[in-house]
Amino acid sequence: VGAAGGAAAGIFAFLFTQHKNLALTVAIAVLLMLAPLTNFFATAHPLRRGARLLNRVSALASGERCTHDAAEVNAAVIDANDLFPPDCVILSGIKTTKGMRIDEAILDAASILVQANSILSDIFLRIIGRRTELLRKVDSITFEDGMGLTAWIDKRRVLIGNRELMASHGVRTPSEAYEQHFRKEGCDLVYLSAAGNLTAVFVITLQPSRDADNAIQMLLESDILLTVHTVDSIITKERLAQLYYCEPSCFKVLPARLQQEWRERRTLVKMKPAAIANNGSFLSMAASLMVTRRMKVMMMVSNVIQLVSVLLGTGLTLMLAVMDSMVQFSAPVLCGYLLLWLLVDLLVQKLVRI
Repeated sequence: VGAAGGAAAGIFAFLFTQHKNLALTVAIAVLLMLAPLTNFFATAHPLRRGARLLNRVSALASGERCTHDAAEVNAAVIDANDLFPPDCVILSGIKTTKGMRIDEAILDAASILVQANSILSDIFLRIIGRRTELLRKVDSITFEDGMGLTAWIDKRRVLIGNRELMASHGVRTPSEAYEQHFRKEGCDLVYLSAAGNLTAVFVITLQPSRDADNAIQMLLESDILLTVHTVDSIITKERLAQLYYCEPSCFKVLPARLQQEWRERRTLVKMKPAAIANNGSFLSMAASLMVTRRMKVMMMVSNVIQLVSVLLGTGLTLMLAVMDSMVQFSAPVLCGYLLLWLLVDLLVQKLVRI
C-alpha cells in the first residue's frame, strides 16, 4: 500500500510540476509516511504491557490473535467453588429433628455433597476426617434449579437444599420467621430430609474471597457478566450481589439443563489451540480476559493515531509539492515528524490503564 501510494503521489507531482526529481522526492516521502514508526509499536507495545501483568498471575496472551478471540467476550461461566474456596464456607451449627442421630445426618449430607462437588463438601469431609470410605452409595443425584439436590441412599429419597425444595416434595420445614432470624445474622439454612421427613438443618455462613472479589471487579470493569455453575441452593444471584457488592444483574446461575454441557466443556484435553492461557484459577482467568480487552483498546488507539499521522503527512507532502516548497521538507524534518507521532502514540497508550 505504501509503495502504491508513493507511486501515485509521485505521478501526481510529476503531472502537476513536470519535475522528475521533485516527483521522486514526493514518492519517497509519501512511502515513508505510509510506513510510520508507530507501526512497530501498535501491537508490540500493548502485548509487552499486557505480558507484564499477566505474568504476575500465571497467565499468557499468545499474540495479536488473542485480542480478536478473547477481547469480544461479554460473559464468563465459573464454578461456585472458585467464588467460595473451603476457607470461605463455615458450618455455624447443626440442628437435628425427628430423633435423627447427628452422625447419620452428616453421613447422608456428606455422601451427596461430595459426589455433587458442592461448596459444602469440604466441610463435611473435615467432619468425617476425610475418610471417604465412610461415605454411602448415592444413586441418581439431580439438581433442581434454585432449590438443591435430590438423591437416593439405601432406598431412601434424600433431599438437601432450601425450603422451596422441601415444600415441592411435601416436607414440612420451620416457619419463615425462624429462617429470617438466621439471615439477619448473615447465615443461610440448608435443610436435609430423608424418606419424606426433615432430619437436619445446617446453618452455613459464607464469606467473600479476596481473590474472587478482585477477579469479579476486573470482569465487571470490562463489562463481562458472570454465570455461576452451582449445585447449592444458597448460591443465588441476590446472595452473590450482597457478598461481593454488585448488582444482582451482574450474575446468573447456570440452569440444570446446561450443566451437562458445562461438564463436557470442562473435560481435560491433551492438546488444544488457545489464544490465551492461565493457571486455572479464577483470578488468572479474569486477568487474562481483562488485559486482552485493554490491549485491544490500546491497539485501536494506536491505529487511529497512525491513520491520522499518515493522512496529515501525506496531505502535507502533496501540499508542499504543489506549492513547490519541498525544500522545506528535508530528511531531518521528516524524521522529526515520524518521531513526534511515535512519541504521541506511546504517551496516549500510557493513558490506557491495564
